[in-house]
Amino acid sequence: MAISELPLAKIAQKLSAWFSQNHRVLPWRPNNLEHLRDPYQTWVSEVMLQQTRVESVIEHFKKWMQDFPTVQALAMADEASVLAHWQGLGYYSRARNLHKGALHILQIHQGKLPSDRATLEKVPGIGNYTAGAILSLAMHKPEPILDGNLVRIFSRLQCWTMLPTESKDWHDSYWKLARQFAKSSHPNIINEALMEYGALVCTPKQPRCAECCVQNHCKAYSQGQVGLYPPLKVKHTSTTVNGYILCFIHKGKVLIEKSTSGLLSGQWKLPLVICDALPNKAPTASFLTKHFGLQHVRDIRLIGKIRHAITHHKIELSVCEIHLTAWNLPQEISPEYAWISHDVFAHTVVNSLSHKAWKMLA
Repeated sequence: MAISELPLAKIAQKLSAWFSQNHRVLPWRPNNLEHLRDPYQTWVSEVMLQQTRVESVIEHFKKWMQDFPTVQALAMADEASVLAHWQGLGYYSRARNLHKGALHILQIHQGKLPSDRATLEKVPGIGNYTAGAILSLAMHKPEPILDGNLVRIFSRLQCWTMLPTESKDWHDSYWKLARQFAKSSHPNIINEALMEYGALVCTPKQPRCAECCVQNHCKAYSQGQVGLYPPLKVKHTSTTVNGYILCFIHKGKVLIEKSTSGLLSGQWKLPLVICDALPNKAPTASFLTKHFGLQHVRDIRLIGKIRHAITHHKIELSVCEIHLTAWNLPQEISPEYAWISHDVFAHTVVNSLSHKAWKMLA
């Protein structure tokens, strides 16, 4: 895992020159690449881009900046509004952490993002990658970053057979190389160039090696083995979750709940009941009474089944439509629940699993 002698200055120069001519125009990126970025916009964009395609982020980012243009504006917003703006990006914990982080920055740092790594990493939701991105891209400090694009480029340049997640030694080797690149005279340019190069040229599949400006420095290319790097991630065993997802309906309204524990903790959703196996028939009135204390069920209908995947979980649920004759759901069925009208369900901050089920009722 030793870092071989790479002409880092030459590689950085070539990548920076490529970036100046080929970078994408993005709303969080200044037209003049030499200009300082806005630290808050950099923070938001980097969080949105985690596990989400650039194309999906652009419009969400523009809308976010219209309504939450500053740290103060985000901190003063209520969580429901923040989550509503996040709808469609998934992984809602990212939005909650942005909100918590904004409150922290407003209370502790008077609304200004800290300019040193140790202090910045104390902000909720800001880890070593995001801190490095803010410091280098927005403040032009010689701080390293390491995302999937850089891991892929480094692995191919060096023919590294392990990922940074494999061990502390491998983690340290990748970050050491990232720090060496960040020591260039323009850390903002080289860090952004590396990310852009990984996204557009040194891609996971079908990399454009024939037009790569650093191919003569790439060990994997010289050995004709680019496709072997980086090594595949170890696949995690998936856990299957079965049960019911329930659409309780009464007088044009549907019930949603917000649980405080379990797989979907903290998310607004249609009520769920987990079972040992995927149910093949509608639940009985006694079943609903047992789980929800219901007394006034008018109609129970099984309308279909859905499949969903969340973080190493395969979720298979039977979707049920249940009409009630009275508002008799007791307070204790969930720490939080609410009745919302049918016509606003599609615009409510309910998780994607519930939206998938709700569409089956249309």
